[in-house]
Amino acid sequence: MRSLIELMGETATQVPVTDKFFERFGLGRNPFPPTRTIIPQILYNQQDAITKFASRVKDLLQSEPQRRSLGVIGGTGGGKTHFLRHCQYLMADFEKESGHRFVIVEFPAGTGSVVQLVREVIRRADEQSRERGEIDLLTALVRKSDSDETLGVIRQPDLKSVMGLLIRACAEGFVPPDRDRALTFDSLREIAKKWLSASALTQTERKYLGVFSRLATPSMAARVLGELLTLARRLNVFDGALICIDELEALFTSGLSTGRIQGFLQDLRYMFDDAVKGGEGYSLLVIGASTGPGSVFLRDLNYPLYQRLGLEGDGRASLQQIADADDARSFADTYIDFECRRASEADVVRHSVSVAESRSLLSDEDIKSAYAAAVGANLLDGRIRRNS
Repeated sequence: MRSLIELMGETATQVPVTDKFFERFGLGRNPFPPTRTIIPQILYNQQDAITKFASRVKDLLQSEPQRRSLGVIGGTGGGKTHFLRHCQYLMADFEKESGHRFVIVEFPAGTGSVVQLVREVIRRADEQSRERGEIDLLTALVRKSDSDETLGVIRQPDLKSVMGLLIRACAEGFVPPDRDRALTFDSLREIAKKWLSASALTQTERKYLGVFSRLATPSMAARVLGELLTLARRLNVFDGALICIDELEALFTSGLSTGRIQGFLQDLRYMFDDAVKGGEGYSLLVIGASTGPGSVFLRDLNYPLYQRLGLEGDGRASLQQIADADDARSFADTYIDFECRRASEADVVRHSVSVAESRSLLSDEDIKSAYAAAVGANLLDGRIRRNS
């Protein structure tokens, strides 16, 4: 069989793209990303917060499933999303090194929907399963299940029926239940995924899948997800999940009604509590990021969830802000050093330069000017928000 290069009739060559200006400093490109662009590998001066995160992850690595949480507090533009992305990066890297597997999810609180959160967890579980060579989560679970006896951990009748049907459909000699013999394993799996996404099924689809309920309520969706992840842990497909809930403060400024907000908070609390029961379940780490005022709103509306998300007392992590121009210099140097290493490892620069030469990209005056502008912008933004 001819390769794609042969079919194209040319030799594929990959020429590193560099910027001539930055190359003079041993850099392949601008080390500072555009606004709202995050380099998850980099985290500056947040040792306390990242140590607390590592401690929570360590707690999850026990023989029995565990629930843990970490509340992260920072100002507007204070790096909360960046911190969450760095945690996700560390978790993904940890998976490669340790063999422990967690579904890694980032979710904006402003949606106010646990059903949407459940969909995102399943979507990410499918995506991560594909990265490991499997089709999706359901297929991974079915192929690891020896028989219907494996399903003893599932108590929700419809889910147990669905998984039992898929296990039988994957076995040799399975006869599709429909007249046209079209409902093979692949077809039944797609209907099951549609059901898991809380989409409406036709009467025929419900009949052949063997389900009666629709996962339209948050509590039902959370329960089914919990049982799926419990089975995934039992079969060593996933140990559990890391759920990063970003911008909790947006929930209170999104225009949602108080009832809708309260409902979301209650559903989130149920989902957290339901992860582990009587030594059974799946390991769950929830990181909730919020501004200070957002955490106060949460405390006043749902104190039990405020506690569960790790926002009470010394257990929470407060992100450190850039303190002065010298701190800003160190911050900038961290990004310059990272890009210098990346360019060197990728062999995209033609000559090496010293650390001092790389860092000379920005003068101390440049740093002081940028810091003064940033501090002024933040003060102005604070005044606008206080007066609005």
